[in-house]
Amino acid sequence: MSLIEITKDCYLYNSKNIEMVSLISSIFFDEGNNKRYLEFYNLEFIEEIKKKYRFLHEILNELKHSGMPLLEFLFNRKDLYNNQKINCLSNDDSKSDFFLYDSQKLNFPINDFENLVEYEKYLLDMEADIFFYKLFSEDIDKDIIKAAIHDSYKLSELYEKNNYITKSFIGLKTLIDNREMFIRDFFSCARALQGTEFENGIEYINNIFDDEKKKLEKNIGKEDPLEVSQQIMGKTFKNRGPYKKFIFIPSVFSPYKAMRFFYDYQALIYSIGKNEFTNTDAINKLKAISDESRLKIIEILRKSGPMIGVDLAKNLNIANSTLSHHIEQLSTAGLLNEERVKNSKYYSINTNSLDGLIKYLSELFKE
Repeated sequence: MSLIEITKDCYLYNSKNIEMVSLISSIFFDEGNNKRYLEFYNLEFIEEIKKKYRFLHEILNELKHSGMPLLEFLFNRKDLYNNQKINCLSNDDSKSDFFLYDSQKLNFPINDFENLVEYEKYLLDMEADIFFYKLFSEDIDKDIIKAAIHDSYKLSELYEKNNYITKSFIGLKTLIDNREMFIRDFFSCARALQGTEFENGIEYINNIFDDEKKKLEKNIGKEDPLEVSQQIMGKTFKNRGPYKKFIFIPSVFSPYKAMRFFYDYQALIYSIGKNEFTNTDAINKLKAISDESRLKIIEILRKSGPMIGVDLAKNLNIANSTLSHHIEQLSTAGLLNEERVKNSKYYSINTNSLDGLIKYLSELFKE
């Protein structure tokens, strides 16, 4: 683990646990675009991993963000780990003590695990209803989850009201019925991926850590951390806190260019390294907006900022089901962000992606 304080209440952090979850999520996430793991792992080995862990592959693709929700158990452990002391390694490899959720001694809010064995045991020992409550970002009442675990009718009701948590009801039921198998497969896969290749990815992050620190110091010197976070993600946040602390987590293996977790603090995982805009990127984005309705969605969101689906559908005078199809096409092309606030889902332009397309076309056709 590496940790640097950028400014008061603003940190740069790197963790092997976070990077391993990111790696597995990236490998098994069929809709993910980041294949940087192939810079470190042999393709034949990756294909063997996918064959060996077919069940894990299927379950992770049922979850909206693949395995990334498992990070909720690192970022939000105040219920079981209140006031416990852990050791983190600072950037110079000297140990520093941090106390979690202790108002007198609080320095850093992420209570990480020492190793994968500790991480796995923590999840297996957890009551099923608490596990799913945290996995689903505490958006669903614990009593509702507890009832649904033992009653298929209640589970069906839960899914009808919260069908964003998995792609299908069958996927949700399979996950509920096979929680332990899912956890054991995940960590078995993690152990299979440990080794020189994974350590090389971690070493890459460590090598750029000081450069990332300088960038953040410069940017946070000009803007507040929330604005810097928006620039990294290329979006305007609907949920704006206030947050007590900001944690920036550079990643090689994340399946997303950037992903945000927020509680009373914000953790932002963002992809580092090669992100060149290619012909394929341009073609995929141009295909996505080569439809009048989808182009209109881009126009509306560019002018109005984040908007819920119902309002977008009204603006376009189309059915919600038709809008969902267009949203899926634009999201797959990387042109839209979505952010859930309570029971509402807000859509916004991925400004980094759209501006990248504009810049690419401008460079391509300039004389």
